[in-house]
Amino acid sequence: MIKNLFVFILSLLFIVISGCNNENSIKIEPDKVVSPLADKVNFDLMKIKKIEVLFGDGRKLLIDGKEDIDKISKQLILINVEKQQSEIGPGYLYNLEIYEDKNTISVSNNTISIEGENYKPVGDEMNKLNKIIIELGRKQLSGIEI
Repeated sequence: MIKNLFVFILSLLFIVISGCNNENSIKIEPDKVVSPLADKVNFDLMKIKKIEVLFGDGRKLLIDGKEDIDKISKQLILINVEKQQSEIGPGYLYNLEIYEDKNTISVSNNTISIEGENYKPVGDEMNKLNKIIIELGRKQLSGIEI
């Protein structure tokens, strides 16, 4: 009798524990890992030489002044990304081609492309970069509507 009761309690305990594990476990998908953008690029973001901006309305802007590049570089370092599984969606506010000697990355307001891989910005830091780019566009291009 005691043996049967012990087996019953042990079985019940096993069911409860395994049920809790399934409900409360956090599944981490390998592609959903968030990491700093600086870890994904193959160069130092503080050594950017120039940035070409293509706004959604077709206007172009070359950023090659040290002060403006440093401001953008410092913001890029703060951005975190996760790998993007789906294809890039339509439309963008702007697209940046960022050059450091022979290395290049492409950054839009919603996707970052590095060596053929697409990443999605995570967090609020991308919004701060958007404000910097829009401010530079309005300062250097007359009549830009963003």
